[in-house]
Order: sequence, then C-alpha cells, then structure tokens
Amino acid sequence: MSNWPLILHINYFEPGVELRDACRIARELGADGIEFRQRPGGFAGTSEEYLDALSSALDAFPLDYVSFGAPGPNLMLPSALDRQREVQRCIAFYNEAAKRYGTTLFNSFTGGLSNPDPSVSPYDSAAHGSAIAKEEHWQWAVEGFQSLAREAKTNGYQLGFESHGHYLHDSIASCVRLVQDIGSHEVGVIWDHANLLLVENPPTFASSISDLGRGLFAVHLKNWLLPPRFHPVICLLEEGILNVREQLRLLRDSGFQGPICVESPRNGDRLNFVRRDVAYLNDLMHDLGMR
Repeated sequence: MSNWPLILHINYFEPGVELRDACRIARELGADGIEFRQRPGGFAGTSEEYLDALSSALDAFPLDYVSFGAPGPNLMLPSALDRQREVQRCIAFYNEAAKRYGTTLFNSFTGGLSNPDPSVSPYDSAAHGSAIAKEEHWQWAVEGFQSLAREAKTNGYQLGFESHGHYLHDSIASCVRLVQDIGSHEVGVIWDHANLLLVENPPTFASSISDLGRGLFAVHLKNWLLPPRFHPVICLLEEGILNVREQLRLLRDSGFQGPICVESPRNGDRLNFVRRDVAYLNDLMHDLGMR
C-alpha cells in the first residue's frame, strides 16, 4: 500500500448498500480501503456476526486497509462499572478486528457530551463537548484510554480521536490535551477540519498540522457551504469553502503520509457523491505528486 492511502468512509454507502457491494465499489474506484462502523445501524446480529459478514464481503472483494469508527467506548457514563464494561467491549472488538483484518488504526471516541440545557441548540457545537466538560469527564476519558492504549500496544494497533463536535475531542486543543494526558504513542488524532468550522475562531490548516505534530495519525476530508452558523450545507468535496488542495499540500509538505479518509454524511445519491469525490481527490493528489 502506498503513502497517503485513500480510504472511503462507510457513510457513502448508507443506508442500504450491502457490505459486499461497498467493498466491490471501493475496489472499482481504486480506493485502498473503507472505514466501517463498530456497530452499524440496522444490523441485528452480534459483533461476531457482523465481523463474520464483513469477512465474507472482504473475501469476495479484498481491501488493503480496513478500519473502524464510531461509536467507540462511552466514557462519559457516571458509573465506573459501566465505563469499565465499555472499555472491555471495545478491547474485545479492537483485538478481534486487528487479528482478522490487520487493522492498524481505529477511529475512537470518548462518548457524547451534550449540554443538558434544553434551551441550547444541539447544532451549536461551541456549547457542547469540551465547553461543558468537568474535570471528572477528562479523568474518565484518560483512565479508559490508558487501558485501551495498553491493549493497543500489545496487539499492534493505534487509536485516534476524531476532532468532532459533542465530544471532549471537539477542538485541536482538546484533542492535544487528551493525547498528552493519556501519554501513549498508541493514541493520537484523526483530524477533520470541516468539523472545526462549527466553533468560533477555527484554526488554520497550518496551525492544526503544527499543533498536532506526530500525534496526527490520519485525516478525514469533507466539505460544506458554511453559513448559516448552525445548519451547514454538506456538499461535494470540490464545491465547499475549504481549499482541499491547500490542505493536502500542507499535509504533504509536513511529512505526513498517513491515511486520508473522504466522507459524505448527507442524504441523496451517495454512490454518485463517492465517484465524484474520489475522482476529484485523485486528480488533486496526482497534481501534488501524491499519486
């Protein structure tokens, strides 16, 4: 697998596209792999049955890179026993997925943290997540991921916090704090710059890359037309306000060579979206000498 492996997020194939067809389309488009979900919506079986179904799809249409994202462990639960159960559940899943597919990076989350005030809009990302976190929330997340990191080191994979609203890790600063407090080389960040536009005074591409440093494990790409504040309109990668060409150039020049996962969490003809986004991204990477 080459540098900057191109990964498709499973949301291009939701809802309704079977795992087998998702793998087939990814191969047809020349993608290196897919970031699947840890627990897909609508799947009625157990985790083992889900992995069995995925194994069958990958036997038919092999991919070089298989990763998994949400939901991850919910470490915002007030019960220590419940948090420990969440950690053990994820350890079992991560270890099994790493053994089956050679997964080396999981997109991890600490559990949702939303403002309990009903007058606060759920779309006001700046009023949730790290903005309302208490010290115990940070402590719970750090303790849980220190346990997860030990398993990751033993089993040869890494865990990356996606910069994502309604979580502790909703900004570059909060991502960096978590990584530093956990203190493990197995824990880093999956940088999604589009999500950072939902808070006031978002960072630049360059400052994000610099602040994350070696803790930058992977990148998520999407784009949108931003205004109005609480209801961004998601669009094709080539259409939005983020200059993806500049973002990729800065990543290349920084020495980053990790996975680049493109996604489109919106309604409509997602199979058309994935074909157009991959074609655009391939053209960009070719222009920049990344392909």
